[in-house]
Amino acid sequence: MSERLVSVAVVGDGASTHAIIDGYARDPEVGKIYQIPGSDMIAPDILDRYGKRVTPLKVAPGDVNGIVNAVKEIRPDYVDFAQEEALVGGAVDRIWNETNSYPIGPSRSAADLEGSKARTRRLAEELNIPQASFRSFDKIEDGIAYLMDQPSSKAFYVKASGLAKGKGALEANNVDEAIERVGQMSQFGESGRTYLIEEWMKNKDGSPGSEFSAFFAMDGEDFQYLGSATDAKRALEGDRGKNTGGMGAYSPTEVVTDDILKKLNSQFVNPILQEMSERGTPYSGILFIGGIVVRDKRILLPKLIEINTRHGNPEATVLIPGIVNFFEIQTAIANGNVGPARVLADGLHRVSITGVSRGYPDDHSVALGREMTGIEKAQRHNGVRIFGGAVAVIDGKHFAKGGRLLNVVGEGETREIARQRAYDAISEINMVVQGQQEFYYREDIAL
Repeated sequence: MSERLVSVAVVGDGASTHAIIDGYARDPEVGKIYQIPGSDMIAPDILDRYGKRVTPLKVAPGDVNGIVNAVKEIRPDYVDFAQEEALVGGAVDRIWNETNSYPIGPSRSAADLEGSKARTRRLAEELNIPQASFRSFDKIEDGIAYLMDQPSSKAFYVKASGLAKGKGALEANNVDEAIERVGQMSQFGESGRTYLIEEWMKNKDGSPGSEFSAFFAMDGEDFQYLGSATDAKRALEGDRGKNTGGMGAYSPTEVVTDDILKKLNSQFVNPILQEMSERGTPYSGILFIGGIVVRDKRILLPKLIEINTRHGNPEATVLIPGIVNFFEIQTAIANGNVGPARVLADGLHRVSITGVSRGYPDDHSVALGREMTGIEKAQRHNGVRIFGGAVAVIDGKHFAKGGRLLNVVGEGETREIARQRAYDAISEINMVVQGQQEFYYREDIAL
């Protein structure tokens, strides 16, 4: 009798969900796969590529009650999380307590590292983790009063403390702009009720530092480094425009050298792992360190920008395809076996370009419901994968139903090859409305 195949459910609805499901589907030990709710592009892609069926469950990724009820009904062996809302809402705790499934992700208390930037900053301060100087406020007038005492030319970041889909960090080149940004915190609702005013971290000479994302698998006692990426947050070329959930990414990044990784392990990850355990809230799941490397004379110093508690989107689309034993690593997290696990990487470079509805992250209503063409042609390009997000598939046709539509990922022996493949493929995709191209992507990712 053959060994029973493992069943997995993945919670999320973006391109990262597609990438995570793909990571599971390519493993021969995985049988049944569920997406909660997933994207319309996932099931046909996985069936065509691996001959495995993905069953969608129409539950919103932030609906904790709906997720728990769905898990009780389908009874998967493992439940993984691509997005943050359910983690911060305590879905992992409830799945542990109310079902026989193994959740892969941090508890509600541990997920607060992403749910509250203010508390994370205070934790990092206690642990002497290098980071920006900061102040947190609950009232608009208090933040303005603080800024009025600062040098008028000083640059800041003003950030909503709560979840803001990657859009809650607003830069300010001087005090006047910072005061304006403080007034904009109300647009984030409850997430902006508490906000931070942080120094703008730069090199000693005032030039920009180098941002990075580093990923670690954690099981409460041990951790393993998974890889690195650099993403592009701004909507427009040249890092202009508003912050978005992510307009592209590449992996690996040259910013995370062996020396920087050693510092991350000793100064960031290990202190967090030990402190969370001592507090009785051990961290189990993916730890995503968003940081910046700044130069102080001849010394390169990594500093903390933020912590996320999942793989990240679009970072997952360049990181996960390169982890050969993805299923083994994820289940090691759930089973407490991260220590002896070894991450097997394929060594390829990947570049991911996010295709969006024109106007995103602002009004993009003209694109909604419009047909997209050329996706099948793009999928046939060598060394290219497409991970779907806010795209509806109806009778084999593709229609825009949101802002971030999909990610086209090129892979190759070098970043240049990967980048060329990604751009060649995404150029096949169109969404023309009354003569206007409504499908948009940045043309400077991974330069």
